[in-house]
Amino acid sequence: VDPHGEGRLYYRIGMGWTKAAGKTEAHASGLVMSRRLYDDAGELGPGRSMKAGNTAWLEVHVAADMRQRYVALDIPIPAGLEAVDTSLGRTGHVLVAGGAPKGARRLSYDHRELRRDRVVVFVDELNSGDHHVTIPVRATHEGTYSFPPARAEAMYSPEVYGHSAGTTLTVGPSGP
Repeated sequence: VDPHGEGRLYYRIGMGWTKAAGKTEAHASGLVMSRRLYDDAGELGPGRSMKAGNTAWLEVHVAADMRQRYVALDIPIPAGLEAVDTSLGRTGHVLVAGGAPKGARRLSYDHRELRRDRVVVFVDELNSGDHHVTIPVRATHEGTYSFPPARAEAMYSPEVYGHSAGTTLTVGPSGP
């Protein structure tokens, strides 16, 4: 292609957006999702913040009203946090404080991906009932961040899905 010759130039300008940070209500259509973030002092709910450098646990719950095949859980991690890969080094045996709701089973997954901004978990056979997975996270930077909803969906049945509520998370300065 000759940049100085004759011809037409085609271009496209695009724009994308997302909802403003804030509270998003949970929704369930065959799968119910919820999550909670907690540290050694308890749940990090409204009015509580993490300190930069501290570790916490993101506990995600998924409940299915009937057996589902090929379910993907997309669990966003706020920008001020990072997921800790427990398969590396001495963190392989992290003891998790707190506990799952009565009757919830630890989620048995077939594949997981730790990405920069999310954890994705794939389950080939999700039995009916309540399941949970716990993800260690570390606060890395101070600020107030959007905490988007965690989403679960049956990959080949798009009408079966659910997402947790969305909110914000504050990471305060490190220190005592």
